[in-house]
Amino acid sequence: MSMLDRVFLGSGGPLLPALAGWVIDQHVEGSSADCSTHVVVLPTGRARRRLEQLLLEAASERQVRLIPPELTTPSGLMSHFLVPDLASADALTSQLAWLQEIKNASQDHLKSITGHSNPLTDRESAALAVRLQKLMHELGAGGYTPAEAMKQSLKAGLPLEEQRWLALESLWSATNESLRKIERIDPNAARREALDANRVFTGVATKISIVSADPSLLLARLLSALDDQGIQINTIIHGEKESLEGLFDQFGGVDIDAWEERAIDLADHPVVTCDRVDDQIAVVLEHLADRTESDGEVEGGTTTVVVPDEELLPLMERHLHRQGVPVSPTTTRSLADGRIGRLLIILTNLLEDGRARHHGDLLRHPDVEQWMIQQGIQHPVARWDRLWNRHLPRRLDDLSEGSRAQHQFQELLSPLAELISPLQEDDRSACGWARSIMEIVGTLVASSDVPLGSQDSRALRIIRDCLEAQLDLYGAPTPDVTASDLMHLLVEQLRSGKTSRPDTDAIGLIGWLEAHLDDTPDLVITGLNENTIPAGSSTDPWLPEAVRELLSLSSQRRRTSRDAWLLSAILQSGRTVKLVTARRASAGDPLIPSRLLLRSSGRALAEQVLKLSGEEKDAREPELSKWRPLAESDSGFHEEPMPAGDPIIRHISVTAFKRYLSDPYNFMLERDERTRISAVETLDSLDHAGFGSLVHDVLEQWGREEHDRNQPTTDVELIEKQLIEALRIHALNRFGTKPIAPVRLQLAIAEQRLRSFAPHQAAHAAAGWRIHLVEASFGPRGYPEPLFPGQVGLLLRGKIDRVDQHDDHGFMAVDYKTGASVDSPEKAHRSKSNWKDLQLPLYRFLLESIDLHVSPAGLGYILLPPDALHTGFHLASWQEKDMAEAMEQAREIVEVITSGRLISLVAGDPA
Repeated sequence: MSMLDRVFLGSGGPLLPALAGWVIDQHVEGSSADCSTHVVVLPTGRARRRLEQLLLEAASERQVRLIPPELTTPSGLMSHFLVPDLASADALTSQLAWLQEIKNASQDHLKSITGHSNPLTDRESAALAVRLQKLMHELGAGGYTPAEAMKQSLKAGLPLEEQRWLALESLWSATNESLRKIERIDPNAARREALDANRVFTGVATKISIVSADPSLLLARLLSALDDQGIQINTIIHGEKESLEGLFDQFGGVDIDAWEERAIDLADHPVVTCDRVDDQIAVVLEHLADRTESDGEVEGGTTTVVVPDEELLPLMERHLHRQGVPVSPTTTRSLADGRIGRLLIILTNLLEDGRARHHGDLLRHPDVEQWMIQQGIQHPVARWDRLWNRHLPRRLDDLSEGSRAQHQFQELLSPLAELISPLQEDDRSACGWARSIMEIVGTLVASSDVPLGSQDSRALRIIRDCLEAQLDLYGAPTPDVTASDLMHLLVEQLRSGKTSRPDTDAIGLIGWLEAHLDDTPDLVITGLNENTIPAGSSTDPWLPEAVRELLSLSSQRRRTSRDAWLLSAILQSGRTVKLVTARRASAGDPLIPSRLLLRSSGRALAEQVLKLSGEEKDAREPELSKWRPLAESDSGFHEEPMPAGDPIIRHISVTAFKRYLSDPYNFMLERDERTRISAVETLDSLDHAGFGSLVHDVLEQWGREEHDRNQPTTDVELIEKQLIEALRIHALNRFGTKPIAPVRLQLAIAEQRLRSFAPHQAAHAAAGWRIHLVEASFGPRGYPEPLFPGQVGLLLRGKIDRVDQHDDHGFMAVDYKTGASVDSPEKAHRSKSNWKDLQLPLYRFLLESIDLHVSPAGLGYILLPPDALHTGFHLASWQEKDMAEAMEQAREIVEVITSGRLISLVAGDPA
């Protein structure tokens, strides 16, 4: 006789309090309730923790001594009652077995699975192992092997690629055999075999009560088996028997056909429509504000906000916090994105392809940076950025052997290279890698003064548990893998890791599947849009929707029916429920309201459609932009903070005057020795300044060689050849033998610019000009810095790209310009009435300090712009009076700085 029973706990209140009372009432005898033989199965950890509290409260109300039931999950239930013949393999062990068989498979075999003939990279192989393990886990939960799934699909005439699934069956069989060799078995395969062999252990259990709107086929088989052995099986349904009896199967699962279109009564529950997804946050804020106004302070545990959109969840948490709303901490970020996860990802990338940029990523990790400093490497990130931005190597071994660049990189990275060198050894078992990985991660994490947060501690525990499971396999014939393969799979375990959201007295933010079992009296459900509630259809070509539905796996129809039931149960639970939907995504793309909001008919449906479409607006819609953080109006930050005391500026460069003329405040911050910082940005190619530096360096090298020749070169082809050779040598020394693609393109552009310049240089030399100085530097490493304008001024620094000499015309001072601008020296230095740059006029002052006189008309540019038509020498048409004005402007600036008036000037006080 079947002991399967559906228990309807009624509507009008939340499910968990009713369930707690019902469980105790089943076991009350006198002053005690011994529930120890009762197993209660709930789908979420949050629900289990809450039921524990409610059981204690219900026992206290009934004044009975409680011996609690066992609370577990569907997976825990199967582990409790089924007896496998082998130990279950954890996800990492299964994925390692899949990886081994993928690498052993023939290319034709893999082509049948992946659809392409290119050999798989290590990363692609690891990713395929993860995908296949998850696919087979889902199939296994339905009780299927790949062959059985294929047979049923083909029999039903459904689209399933037979060759792919034959290959999957073969690979699955090989993987299972590989696991059996190490005395392990896939968990779902173990459950299926145990059920087939009737290896069911009941223990002391006499009753099982389960809450599940969508039980798997394996779970249903187990419940039937336990029923056959005389255990009372209760499937708990939240509602009235009279109205729901025909809408669920015997295991408590929803009847898909019955719930797919079943009406949902929204009459007593407001539906709020807002413009954009982010505006749903404003709906929540206004709801809480209204509650505060009517009820006083909103206490924790009285309101819960359902946020099914994982992208909206962190924004919701942040904005509520800014408004002073106490929010229960949520886990909105994957464990793989945390401190430990990022460290593993970067190490994996570095070991996998050896690209130089991964060294920079590793140095940027805070634990690695701190460890490097402890090894005596000061400012490791800044040093890396300077080297990287100059050399941009694809791989460090591409740098020229024995070059200065190679030595600088090796000097910086040697402690790190030594630390991670054990991970670059030959392939070995995961067990063999465990110690090295944990020692390296432990060394780096231990170097930091910042303690691990709860999520990173959780990540570290997952890694430790995974590797300890591999140590348990010591001596077993496990596959050899690279360290990067193993760490790639460890990262996948972090991505799959489940984290709990601590229950606090704050406002709760929960996911959709937790909403039905929440029991707070006030509920706000956001995200009622298609592809969120309910979730969209599967796009997996290996398991199309039709096949999923045939096999009773998760499909859009199943999810839609399940979500319809969950929403209906929530609305009939006697709580205040507000429903929220948005018309557009944050980027402005239109969104479709959830079909669950349209389960009515007649006039009610028409009114709902008008409201959801925005055609009928009976009130102002909430907007997030209208909500300012509480502290915003009382900010203590100054828009332009002023350091105390007078700026400390002892020298000034010829280029700094331009900065002063455009923005004195930023000039002060950049030049004041108390506030000046060195900001370096990591680039993927040469920026404008870097490209200019490249061309400057080549022209400098060529210029020095030209200066040392007996006479100026006037042959265009020879100059062009010399310039291109200088570029080639410079590129080899700077970027190595295999520059990255963007740099190769920029080198080609530089070559074209130099070719365009060659005829102009030849004509210049033919006119009698010869190079006198190249990169004439006035500063610590060059000529002495002159005081400007005199003994009470500032030391003037600068570097003049080139000074040429002519027997009749004297000296010429020019600056190379590689930017797109083709402005003349006059336009670049002056507006209609004011100077905006003083660089070229100040070149005269620098050169006069070493007894070289340049006329005003001898100052100018050598332009090497993208448009070759503007390439060449461009001299100014200034006269001495123009130079006098420029020098007077420069004197005034220096006088402001040296007299102590700069701080009052930038503060807006002309005095």
